[in-house]
Amino acid sequence: MGKLLLAFILTFLGLVNYSYAHGEEPVPEPLGFSPLDSLIYSSLIVAVVIIISVILRGRAGENGKKLMFIAIALPVAFSTVYIGGDTIYLNLISESRGPVHWHADFEVWACGEEIHLMESSGFDNKVGSPVLHYHNDNRIHVEGVLLTLEEANLHEFFEAIGGDLSSQSITVPVHEEGLKTWTNGAFCPDGKPGKLYMFVNGELNNEYDNYIISPYSNVPPGDEIKFVFDTREASVINPILREVP
Repeated sequence: MGKLLLAFILTFLGLVNYSYAHGEEPVPEPLGFSPLDSLIYSSLIVAVVIIISVILRGRAGENGKKLMFIAIALPVAFSTVYIGGDTIYLNLISESRGPVHWHADFEVWACGEEIHLMESSGFDNKVGSPVLHYHNDNRIHVEGVLLTLEEANLHEFFEAIGGDLSSQSITVPVHEEGLKTWTNGAFCPDGKPGKLYMFVNGELNNEYDNYIISPYSNVPPGDEIKFVFDTREASVINPILREVP
């Protein structure tokens, strides 16, 4: 029974990670409940059986022990099978046809200075969600199953990192400063009003938060995205990454 409990614990940990790998969007489930729900129900059953076995200790007899073993084995088996089936089902209905791992490089500039975003830390070393995040590398990471490709747009990324993006403004978590926003018409230190521009692969792009990250693992051909809040016209701003705008 000890090995069975160990297997259940490992299944539990794996499912917790699985449940966070699909973002915040609700996922349609084949049986009307999620794999995490199945694990919770199974955990309750196993917990009750363990409590009963502790109370009875050696008084259950051989038949009683077999019944307890079955009472633990069945929920564990059900959760394991349901997780596997749900994964296959999710891959079939998703537009990405399974898990993806895309990348896009990006920079944020405001009034002639590059903005250094909040640094990632902790065990997972990321800022954002499991699906959309960065790792102190000026790179957007898209990892996981996408039910719709819109889940990989810039609105979702900025929301995941605690910021916001629109055609009128940009909000990002700045290193050691917290959230900062630059809105069209706000003044730069030179006393002139600025405007937000977005360049994708060196070209001016007006999709802003609706832009969907291109499906490539390497950059290039993956996107190079530059957000520039500036007092000058777009035609005189350098659209290339890691260059003064």
